[in-house]
Amino acid sequence: MKSAMKNHFRAVRLLELTPVPFRIVVVYLSASALWIFFSDKILGYFVTDTTVLTDLSIVKGWLFVGLTSLMLYVLIYRNASRMTHAETEARRAEAKYRQVVDTANIIIKTDLTGCITLFNQYAREFFGYGREEVLGKRMAGTIVPATDDSGSRPPEIILKMRENPKQSLNSETECIKKNGARAWIAWTNKPILDPYGRVTEILCIGTDVTQRKLAEEALHESEHRFQDILNRAPSVVYVKDLQGRYTFANYHFERLSGFRSEEILGRTDFDLFPPEVARQSNQNDRKALKMQSPLEIEEIGPVGGDMHTFISAKFPLHNARGETYAVCGISTDITPRKAAEADRERLIAELQSALSKVRLLSGFLPICASCKKIRDDKGYWRQIEAYIRDHSEAEFSHGICPDCSERLYPGLHPKKP
Repeated sequence: MKSAMKNHFRAVRLLELTPVPFRIVVVYLSASALWIFFSDKILGYFVTDTTVLTDLSIVKGWLFVGLTSLMLYVLIYRNASRMTHAETEARRAEAKYRQVVDTANIIIKTDLTGCITLFNQYAREFFGYGREEVLGKRMAGTIVPATDDSGSRPPEIILKMRENPKQSLNSETECIKKNGARAWIAWTNKPILDPYGRVTEILCIGTDVTQRKLAEEALHESEHRFQDILNRAPSVVYVKDLQGRYTFANYHFERLSGFRSEEILGRTDFDLFPPEVARQSNQNDRKALKMQSPLEIEEIGPVGGDMHTFISAKFPLHNARGETYAVCGISTDITPRKAAEADRERLIAELQSALSKVRLLSGFLPICASCKKIRDDKGYWRQIEAYIRDHSEAEFSHGICPDCSERLYPGLHPKKP
């Protein structure tokens, strides 16, 4: 860049200087030829005396010298003024160029051994080095770590440029300031060629991108934490684009579905699950997108060869411009809970049935005072044991008490004294 600007200034000066002597010579020769030709003709036409003609020729000569001297003075003065003005403008432009070079960005130039030959003011202020502290020293080991094996160190860059002189290389390197502080620099490395097209030096233009790198690292760390949280979540979490293709699926999704992440991403429900399951999920996705609000529903899905029940919350995702770009789903397997609810309902029904029967036996029962038969709900008189057996879980076995045995079978009992 600096070499190109110098060539431009030289071209401007050459254009300003080249016409001056050429113009003076042309004007002088033209004026001299015209003067000699016409003055002699005019004098010869009016004067015939040779003595007078000689005297007039002398006067004519001195007059020619005076006029041409005045003309040369005017031409030289005018062109000298132009040259002075051009030089002033060139110096002013070069000063502006040097100001831009020194303050606009980090500009460093190295030779083919990697030693620094130019270290502009901006670079000196940024890295904290004086000019004498860095000139002649290798860039690697001074401002670039000598142990950096990323392929972006000066030796590797120089080698690549010597192999292909027409290319420019861009790289990002963590550099070291004089005080030990680290800074990320985005470099644009360009070869400087001689008239034969051979690389003679390397021009390195750097931009401080430390804040951007820190922001990228913070974003990466945030994404990693977010990914870790989602992967440790006990629910299935997934994101699908507007075409129904999976763009994210957490670890729990992989574990329950049996698919690896690379088998899930980019595919749809119809590629992964049975048609009825895929159709149900797709319909619910579209419903959530159409409503533009959270949707909570029950869905079924295969887990280990069995169909499980999930409670799913689905909602649209929007970008910074407020445009919908995906639908997110969070699904929790509630199959054990559904089974427990079914067991609870069955137990409640059984208890209600038992309690109903207990209430029938504990209510008011019409019973015969003589034969002890009970009248049922239909008005029929039934033996008490048959009624209790039909309205409870009790069973009867028949025997005879001592009082009834003595009354019914008196011969089997001795008389009391």
